[in-house]
Amino acid sequence: MTEPTTAPPTTPTAGPTAGPTAGPTAGPSPQPSPQPTAGPSPQPTAGPSPQPTTGPTTQPTRLPPLVGEDHSCDRCGLRYPELTVAHAAAIIAEVPGRARAVSLPLPEPKRRHRQRPRTWSVLEYVCHLRDVYMTSTIRLHRTRTEHEPALEPMYNELRARRFGYNTLDLAAVLDELAAAVAGFLDEVGRVGADQWDRTATRQPGERRTALWLVRQAAHEGTHHLRDITDLASDPNAR
Repeated sequence: MTEPTTAPPTTPTAGPTAGPTAGPTAGPSPQPSPQPTAGPSPQPTAGPSPQPTTGPTTQPTRLPPLVGEDHSCDRCGLRYPELTVAHAAAIIAEVPGRARAVSLPLPEPKRRHRQRPRTWSVLEYVCHLRDVYMTSTIRLHRTRTEHEPALEPMYNELRARRFGYNTLDLAAVLDELAAAVAGFLDEVGRVGADQWDRTATRQPGERRTALWLVRQAAHEGTHHLRDITDLASDPNAR
C-alpha cells in the first residue's frame, strides 16, 4: 500500500502598568496615594503560548488510489487472484538478495544518479523497498489484531526528502532491507488460516484484506526490482 505524496512544515503579550494618582484634597493634610509595588509586570500563569490549531498550511497532494484486490500488473506480470500466500512469500524472500546483486556492484555516482529530477535513483528505490516492508509489517499486524484499523499513508516522497534517501549508505540500507523482509515474513507466518479476509482501510472506501497486503508487498518488490535493474543498466549514468 504505497503512494507518492508531498507534505509538510507551525507563536505568541504584555500587561498594562498602573501609575499613581495626584491632586490635593480639602481638610486635613493630604495622605500620599499608594504607590505601585516594585517588580516586573505580571506575567501570564498559563502554560506555553497557544499554537494554531488549523494545522500546516501546506496540504499533501491527493493520494493515488490503491489497486484493487483483483489487480493485474501489465508491466511486471503479477496477477493478484493467482498469487497464493506461499507464492507471494517466496517472491518477497528473494527481494533483498536480488536488490543487493544488482545495486551493490554499481559505482558510487551511479547508485545515486537520477534519470530525471522527479524520478528516484537506485539507492532511493532500495530505501523505499526497506520502508515498504517495515510499513507492511505494521499494517499486517494491525489488520490481524485489530478490528478494521485505519492505516496511515506512507507518504513516499516525503520520506525520501525528510530522511535523505539519496545521502544514505547503500550497504547499510541493504542490510536494513533484509531485516525488514525477515520481519514481514515472520508476521505473515502469524496470520491464521481464517484471518486472511480480515480488513483494514487507508482512505474512505479503500478497504483491503490481509491477503491483499501480502500480494501488494510481493508486487512492490517485483515492480521496484525492475526499476532498479533498468536504472543499473542505464548507459547514461556514470
